Amino acid sequence: MKLPFGECSNYYTPSDWYVQLNTHNVRPRLPLHMPDTLRELIESGWATDMNDRPTADSMLRIFETYKNNAGLQ
Repeated sequence: MKLPFGECSNYYTPSDWYVQLNTHNVRPRLPLHMPDTLRELIESGWATDMNDRPTADSMLRIFETYKNNAGLQ
């Protein structure tokens, strides 16, 4: 099984990631083929101000809409 963002482990240790995320707002690269809806949801979860992040309810609605539009069960 491949770990998420495993390719980044060559560059940063966990403590390096903490510094990069919290000091420089660095985020992992997302796959280019990722649907826009999911990309936007992930990126909105990275908002610095927690009030700008999606709530669990809004995330659930987005996932349900995505699932229905994609014809997934």
